[in-house]
Amino acid sequence: MTWKEIDQKAMEMASHFRRCEAELLRLLTVVDAQKLFRKFELSSTYDYCVKRLQLSPDQALGFIRVVRKSETVPALGEAVLNGTLTVSRAKKIASVVTPANQGVWIQKAAELPTRILEREVATENPRESVPDRLRPFSGELSAFQCMVDRETESLLREAQDIVSRSERVSSDMNATLKAVLKRFIRQHQPIPKAVAQQTGPATIASIRGGKRVAMPASVERSVRQRDQGTCSFTHPEYGRCENRRWVELHHIIPVSAGGAHSVDNLATLCSAHHRLRHSG
Repeated sequence: MTWKEIDQKAMEMASHFRRCEAELLRLLTVVDAQKLFRKFELSSTYDYCVKRLQLSPDQALGFIRVVRKSETVPALGEAVLNGTLTVSRAKKIASVVTPANQGVWIQKAAELPTRILEREVATENPRESVPDRLRPFSGELSAFQCMVDRETESLLREAQDIVSRSERVSSDMNATLKAVLKRFIRQHQPIPKAVAQQTGPATIASIRGGKRVAMPASVERSVRQRDQGTCSFTHPEYGRCENRRWVELHHIIPVSAGGAHSVDNLATLCSAHHRLRHSG
């Protein structure tokens, strides 16, 4: 191929890419609105993008951010669909665009060079200039960055002083965060399995005298410890759900069918997969 043919082919593919990107955004808007990810036993639009569509996490988050913003600013999604903006450009202004200023920001996103656009967005929304990030750096180290308000800064400094006094050595931010997080997790994480099993019965009837009985704390702790606080739903194609944030306990044999409050009859599920189990 000559250089002109290569250039022509590249131009055609770029145009095709933009059309496909716009069409994917339109389809993901429907997936998100109708929660079609549930048809595949997935817990979210993000999981659908990453596990089923094989998009990268950054690509998935970009599409979802534009989809969600377009609910309140439809002109943003329309700008992608009509070819005025790419999804990447639309994502850059998602934190600042509103129904009142949409014309101005969509024009800026379409016309300004990337660095100038990012500077304008950062001026309007300083947090956008330093997004939350936790990424591997080297060996055992990861780089962590985020914006904090003055109150959080004051709390971090105070914690740093407390850890320094406790350890009798000047504590850096890594040591401070580690100490504070370890204490926080100990307070909220399930106690070890051996200890949990000693604090009460492993099985108790869920119905007594026609009334539902509260689940013993010892049983709940044992289940959460066994499942490591992670949704235990495992998809035959996509593997185990990794959701640890919105988790609940599910009775495998329902309470209405005589299912007991027992470790063997309980499973940790995220809220999405819990709803899927109950909906059949």
